[in-house]
Amino acid sequence: MQPLGSLVQRVSQEVDGKLSKAELPIIGKITFGGELSLSDEDDREGYKGRLFWAKSGQLVYSKIRVKQGSFCVVPDSLPLVAVSAEYPVFEINAEKAAPAFIGLLLRCDYMQSVMAGLSHGGSTKTRINPAQFEALSIPVPPLATQQAIVAQWQGLQSQAEQAALAATQHEEKGRQDFLQALGLQAAATAKNRKCFALNWSSIGRWGIETNQSDAKLDVSAGHYPVATLADLRNSHDAVLIATGVYAARDLAVPGAGSAGVVPALDYLIASNRQGFGDAVPDFDSGLLNAAGKDVVVIGGGDTGNDCMGTAVRQGARTVRQLEYGPCAPEVRAASNAWPE
Repeated sequence: MQPLGSLVQRVSQEVDGKLSKAELPIIGKITFGGELSLSDEDDREGYKGRLFWAKSGQLVYSKIRVKQGSFCVVPDSLPLVAVSAEYPVFEINAEKAAPAFIGLLLRCDYMQSVMAGLSHGGSTKTRINPAQFEALSIPVPPLATQQAIVAQWQGLQSQAEQAALAATQHEEKGRQDFLQALGLQAAATAKNRKCFALNWSSIGRWGIETNQSDAKLDVSAGHYPVATLADLRNSHDAVLIATGVYAARDLAVPGAGSAGVVPALDYLIASNRQGFGDAVPDFDSGLLNAAGKDVVVIGGGDTGNDCMGTAVRQGARTVRQLEYGPCAPEVRAASNAWPE
């Protein structure tokens, strides 16, 4: 076993502050599955903080989400990506470690349990600083063994994908055979048409080059085209508005990283999984179980109300909600089908 710091070295190459933020490939987030995505144009334009370069093959992690698996090796498809100080960057010593091996190792159940013990009280909000990250003790087999492990894992992944494809094909054949035995014929699959999608913040405007031909809009030079949703619905089978519900906002207030403060979706998903019969250690430990606790829900809307109802069903001692706006009525109006 060796400390992770013996295989990686932290690097810090600051992005020139004179560069236009709107033109930079700025990190949006690293998913708990290790997928790195970039921020959209609106977020880049309004970004105010310092940025640092991360190159393909370098290791990057989220200080506040590494416990849940928010880290990755920057893929070859992104030669450069700009990150904030919340995402420390490390160069991997290629003579000692294969980047793909490091990525697999840190994502295994054992290492996840080790990282989960780095913060106090099991809080999902506690930041893991670079010194703690580098101090992680990991097994380091010879480089050739690392490469063999990665090759074996990639081969198994390929087999799993092929098996899933074969299962889908067998299922479809069984469905066709069933219909044929009954003398029926499956309805023809409708031809897929293009789907129009945009961020909620860009509901009233979008890129000219992408949409002017499909939406047949009158475009004035130097201005974004604008159309009503009715116009879009007339020229498309469906209009998809993707609002990114899983991109939770962190509260930038004192105490946000305290034990017992958890994101709404972490709490709700754990409850759903437990209800389906899945093993949910954070629920069993009480971290994501409101039974017997005094609960405060910060925020409203469907998600906030869902948290309220879930906490009540789990047997919370008290449940309070902090939300902007007037107090909800004591009795739901007959004309309102939604909870108030």
